[in-house]
Amino acid sequence: MDPLPTPDRSLALTLDSAFLGFYTHAGFLQGLAEGGCWPAEIAGASAGALVGGLVAAGNSPRQVLDLLLSWDFRTAFYEAGMVVGLPFWPIYRRRYSGASKGNRILAWLKRHLGDLRLEDTAIPFGIAVTNLSRVRAEVKREGPLAELIVASCAYPTVLSHQVVEGDALWDGGIALSPPFIHWLESPTLHHVLAHCIGVSVVPPALKMGVSDAFALSHDIIGEELFELRRQKMAEAGKTVERVVTPTRRPKVFITERAGREFFEAGRQNGLRTARTQRDAKTAAHA
Repeated sequence: MDPLPTPDRSLALTLDSAFLGFYTHAGFLQGLAEGGCWPAEIAGASAGALVGGLVAAGNSPRQVLDLLLSWDFRTAFYEAGMVVGLPFWPIYRRRYSGASKGNRILAWLKRHLGDLRLEDTAIPFGIAVTNLSRVRAEVKREGPLAELIVASCAYPTVLSHQVVEGDALWDGGIALSPPFIHWLESPTLHHVLAHCIGVSVVPPALKMGVSDAFALSHDIIGEELFELRRQKMAEAGKTVERVVTPTRRPKVFITERAGREFFEAGRQNGLRTARTQRDAKTAAHA
């Protein structure tokens, strides 16, 4: 494994929720590494939390790709009974809020992360979650890594909220995609790269269905919150630079070939971004 570049102490990286965007995020990190640009801290929501967590735990981006291409991972979000919504049945003592309980993806993460905690990762890492118990969005920087990743990936109605250290935690992409406001008071981090995946698809008005309207409404809310957070960062003298990899929307089941294509798209964008960062630093010191 090639060693990762020396981190830029002023740079942070945040990865958005990006429905099934695991491979593109991993590729973007690979491109940054190859380009000699590496953040001092990382944060992520949902898919970004899973990829960022694996890297923060000490895996290289290419090692993460190998994990993501495994059959075990590509089927880890599917559970027996989810098609007929068994977790919703009243026979369960615990109330579930999704068709899948999240047991299989948690078991997969546990095999690769063990009982590692957020505060002990090789790279400082933050995970966005929606804390239903406390009625607020949070960026967790302490707690069990695998459990918090699953909570951040818990897409509403598909994957149930997770009970972590007594709180009901749901999808980190609901209000904090991508997360970066927790760096507002950091004395060393001054520039944030926000890697986002895909672009909004707007169908003709007469062909817009429920899923289209729901997704676009989420995009609108997310954009408003993003700009408000970026404005607060600017007022504190920090910059947030959004970098978009406009890949096509992945299918529910990602093939190995598609996973590699998404990885390469992210990698190429990471290389371009690393070059841009180097050029900016050179110009600033000229």
